[in-house]
Amino acid sequence: RIKKLMALSHSANPNEAAVALSQAQKLMQRNHLTVKEVMLSDIGEERADVLSPLRERRLSIRLGMIIANAFGLDYLMSDQSGSGFRTIIFIGPKDRLESAVYVFTILSREAANVKKDASKEIRNKVKASVMESLPELRRRYGMDLFVDLDSLVSRMISSNTRKQVAFYMSGWLEAISEKVTKFAVADNERMMIEEYKGRYDQRTIRSRRRYVNSAEASAYRSGVANGRDSLSLFRGVKGIDHELLE
Repeated sequence: RIKKLMALSHSANPNEAAVALSQAQKLMQRNHLTVKEVMLSDIGEERADVLSPLRERRLSIRLGMIIANAFGLDYLMSDQSGSGFRTIIFIGPKDRLESAVYVFTILSREAANVKKDASKEIRNKVKASVMESLPELRRRYGMDLFVDLDSLVSRMISSNTRKQVAFYMSGWLEAISEKVTKFAVADNERMMIEEYKGRYDQRTIRSRRRYVNSAEASAYRSGVANGRDSLSLFRGVKGIDHELLE
């Protein structure tokens, strides 16, 4: 009732606007509410589980950013587990939260499938590359009693695969983000979202920079290329489209 009256207070009819504002003020006084509290009642939160393959910090944060930009929301990562997060919290106008979580779920499933397929392909390439270097590894470590060569080869394959897959997925998500038309958030909505976020203990997450080798750069470019040919969730009015596939 108060929200409707507040909306009517902006009516082009001066008498109607004055009456609506007066009634809204009386209701707020009666219920001990402030204008900020009334506006904040439109803001809420929805939580979504981050799928296990996507809990790595860089991937989960990028997923959250894509959805937040498309729906005019903000987000927080929660339930830290190792180097990643189990839960994402979307914050913003209540009428956009359900759709945002739905699209997040669809995008997450697709991303998990893409990662699974990419992991197999990349692992095969990495294994072939490591096996090519096996003679050099034997010359270097073959006489070292403290080096288990089979274990070293296995670790190299796993480590290089994990790193290249991470870069591939970063590229794929970058391509998906290019399809997003950023939602134009009104200033008052942005203020209320920030006010709501103040309820949480927010910690800044910083990414560490490091040298990127040619194989990782190549994996990133492949991810971008394949992402551009992948599903489109974000076309149309105000950056939101519920058509899931092109």
